Formats: sequence, structure tokens, C-alpha cells
Amino acid sequence: MFGGYADTVVVPVAQCIEKPAAVSHVEAAGLAVPYLTAWMLLAHMGALRPAQVVAVHNAGSGVGLAAVDIARHLGAVAVGTASAGKHAFLRERGYAHVFERDAFKAGLMDVTGGKGADLIVDPIGGRDSWNANFKCLRKGGRLGASTMSDKLTAGGNGVFGWMFAWLQIGYALVVGAPKWSPVGLMGENKAVFGVNLAKMFEDIEYPVEWLKEIAQGVVDGWVHPHIDSIYGIDNVRAAHQRVEDRKSIGKVVIVIDASDTEHDKHREKFVL
Repeated sequence: MFGGYADTVVVPVAQCIEKPAAVSHVEAAGLAVPYLTAWMLLAHMGALRPAQVVAVHNAGSGVGLAAVDIARHLGAVAVGTASAGKHAFLRERGYAHVFERDAFKAGLMDVTGGKGADLIVDPIGGRDSWNANFKCLRKGGRLGASTMSDKLTAGGNGVFGWMFAWLQIGYALVVGAPKWSPVGLMGENKAVFGVNLAKMFEDIEYPVEWLKEIAQGVVDGWVHPHIDSIYGIDNVRAAHQRVEDRKSIGKVVIVIDASDTEHDKHREKFVL
């Protein structure tokens, strides 16, 4: 997808920025997509402010780890959801509270005194998730929808699995989508927005501006890309399986030539 496995790419010079010296090439591979997505969700469209509460589902993902860096940079309080085995790591990364998904509503209401979150990032998708998270917003709150991870993995592997997943997505977007109207949103004093970073390349000025700010964040010390593991291109199937099995924390990076020592891979845990 998007030519991501190419060993050579051509990019307009206006879209290029210098890699900060503080990160390796592998770490830099974990900067653009997760941090740009998280910046769009929290800072740009989410309008997150100091002392506000942002709740991030799938907090152990690349976007989830980027989100906690950005939230702390903005002076906000981050809470998240993840499987129990990831909770200790996520608290070390800066999440104030971490819950399993089925305990999210009760936990969020407990830590916010029953008010709910100012901003919720929902990469899970589907009517049930959107509706449930909408109800967990406080007045003036915002719900940011990005991807539909549960639907994409629901069908399993193979062609028929993907066909089933896309049928579920189609249902969720057409038949099963929440019926939010401008009048209803006015009555609730809440907002809903969607983020698809791929579509931002049709209006590239914003992503370039955001990426420059993120790169400066590396220099200033508040951006900390976390690499879960690195796979050679010959083992790309295993890399995808690790992500689909939800075993990864942070970014899984694929390198074209696993024997190439030029790209500072000695800093990382290498998986073949």
C-alpha cells in the first residue's frame, strides 16, 4: 500500500525535512505516520488544551504512544486503554491511568469525577464504539475517529477474511453508522470529527508544518519514538502478524536489507 515497500522513492523537496541527529534512521521511520496522525487528532482538530483529559484507545499502538508524548507536551492528562500486559509500560510512558477496554467507562468516570473526557481518540470504529465513546465525553468534548481496527482484523487472514472485514466496514459506514445531526450535536454541546492522514497529502502544507514541529520536538526532548521490533523484508509476513495479533507496543519497522549496518540498527532489538 502506498508503495511503502519500495527501496527507492522520489519525494518533492518541499516535503523533505532533515532527520534529527538524536534519532536513528529506524527510529525516524517511526516518526511520521504515528506522530502526524496523533498531532492531527490531539493538537489540530482535537484542540487539546492544558489540564484537559484525553482518552486514547489502543494506547500501545504507534499512534497511542505518540499521543501521550503530544498530550504531555500540551499540558494535558492522558488516559488510555490496552490489554493488561501493556499497562505498566504505558504508565511509564506517561499515561496517568490505563484501563482494559471493558473497564474504560467506569474507570474514566471515576478519575474525572463523573464528567468524562474532553477528547476521545477512537481507532476502534463501528457504531457500538462510536456511540459508547460519544457518551463518555463531557460537555464541550470532542470525539476523533481514526481507522477501524476491530473491523479490519475481524475477518482473519486471507482473501475471504479481508472481504468479510470490508463488508463489515461498509455496513458500519452506511447502515450501522451513528445518526449524528448538527441539531443533535448542538443539543449535546459535543463535536465529532474524522482523521485520515493519507487524504492530507492532497493538502500537504499542514503535514509538512506538523512534521517540522515534531522534528523540533525530538531536538527539544519531548518526542520519543518507540520501536517495538525490526524485521527484514523477507520476513514481512511475520511483521504483519505481530501487529494483527496485537503483540506490538509502538512501531514495527521493516528494513529492506537486514545486513546493512548503515542505519544504526545496533540501537534496536532486531527480529528476523
